[in-house]
Amino acid sequence: MIIAGKVADKVSAKKLIPAGIMYQIVVFTLYCFVPNPQDTSAYVLAVFQVGTQMIMIVSMQSYISKRCPKNIRGMIFAVIGICCALGCVGYLQIYGYLARMFNSQVWAFATIAIIDAIWLVIIVFFILIGKYGAPAPGTDDQEDQEQLEIRGPDAGDDIDDIKKI
Repeated sequence: MIIAGKVADKVSAKKLIPAGIMYQIVVFTLYCFVPNPQDTSAYVLAVFQVGTQMIMIVSMQSYISKRCPKNIRGMIFAVIGICCALGCVGYLQIYGYLARMFNSQVWAFATIAIIDAIWLVIIVFFILIGKYGAPAPGTDDQEDQEQLEIRGPDAGDDIDDIKKI
């Protein structure tokens, strides 16, 4: 968790979330080649999968802390938690159904990787059209951006000069 927080602080969510999803697609694809679910390689892949998910969740929370108005942040954090739990249950249900239907774990993991790829395309689309990453109205970042537009890029220099005195 500490490593996930440090990574989320250093790397933008615009880069971290799509990269995490791509990495997760690779992990799910590698699961297709695991011969036995109780094999050591399955446990190693599970560690990478959980690590990636932790980094993405912490990154989303960091993003929300920076971009959402204070009065709705708690609600959005709760929604993220609920969506993560429902996503895990949904993935397990999809995996179980497909594994029974095709009598193979390969199709199940491949389908989950495809679902992740669809999410990746949606997220990259929103990043490209500019709907992902702009400060929300009423946030500290929005106010800072407005001050920069009004007063120019040296808007905070007078505060530094006062501190020196």
